[in-house]
Amino acid sequence: MVKEFLLYGFINLNNPLTIGLSGSGNAQAGLNIIIARLVSIGLAVVGLLFFVSFFISGLQYLFAGGDEKSAASARRRLTNSFIGLIISVAAFLISQIILQYLGVQGVSVI
Repeated sequence: MVKEFLLYGFINLNNPLTIGLSGSGNAQAGLNIIIARLVSIGLAVVGLLFFVSFFISGLQYLFAGGDEKSAASARRRLTNSFIGLIISVAAFLISQIILQYLGVQGVSVI
C-alpha cells in the first residue's frame, strides 16, 4: 500500500487515513482513527458543497433580473443548502458523541 505520494519531486502528500497507524499494534485503535478521519474528510466535503451551492444560488439570485420565478428558485436553493448544512453539522455532532462513547482517545476531528 502506498502511504506517500511525491508530487513534482519535492512535495510529499501523505494519505490522511494512514498517518499514525503504522506500528500501533492495536487494530481497534486503527479502525477508530480511520473512522474519525473519514468523518473529518466528509465534513470538509460537505462544507465545500455548501459553499458551492451558496455561491451558485447567490449568482442565480443576482442574475434573476426581477424574474420572480428565478428569484424564488434561488431562494429555495439557498434554503435547501442551509438545511443540508444543518443536517450535516447535526450528523457530525452525533458522530462525535458516538466516538466519545466508543472511547476514541487522542483523535480530535474538530
